[in-house]
Amino acid sequence: MNFLIQAGLSIIIFIISGLPLSAQTSWRSKSWKTIEGTTHSLQIPTGETLILIFLAPECPLCISYAPTLRLLSTQYSTKNKFHWVGVFPGTNYTVAEMKLYLTENPLGFTCILDPDKHLTQELQASVTPECLVLDAAGKKIYQGRIDNWAYALSKKRSVITSHDLKEVLEKRSKGEKIPFRKTQAIGCLIE
Repeated sequence: MNFLIQAGLSIIIFIISGLPLSAQTSWRSKSWKTIEGTTHSLQIPTGETLILIFLAPECPLCISYAPTLRLLSTQYSTKNKFHWVGVFPGTNYTVAEMKLYLTENPLGFTCILDPDKHLTQELQASVTPECLVLDAAGKKIYQGRIDNWAYALSKKRSVITSHDLKEVLEKRSKGEKIPFRKTQAIGCLIE
């Protein structure tokens, strides 16, 4: 009888281990390790907004967009009920390289590590920089580019005509209902 119970438990554990992350644990309830080595939660109070920016230290667009991200995070900050978090997916870069990026390109918000790319895969981020705007329940409001400055790899407009992230944040700050919107983010592939 004990053998059957152990076999049954082994099968259940095997099945659960193959389920998507969302079926095992919520990314919102997990504690994420920050660049500084502390932990950070992605849970936010009801009615507030979470902005995730997927980053890579050597991505030229992550470097170019750092001043824009810093400015936006200052304009739409915690006091306005916006919570900004940078996400470094994978293990292609050392913590030292990430810290150097943040020293040379200060963002002004917490950055977390996603070494196994659980968060990246669950939220379907594919390039850096890519941004996601989510409500307190984890529902996506927006996913994609910061603006339309880069319209293809190594191709940039002289004039930005669509400030996608800022427009979503502005509407959100006014309490407007926003249907989910997705744009094509341009940048370095998340490997």
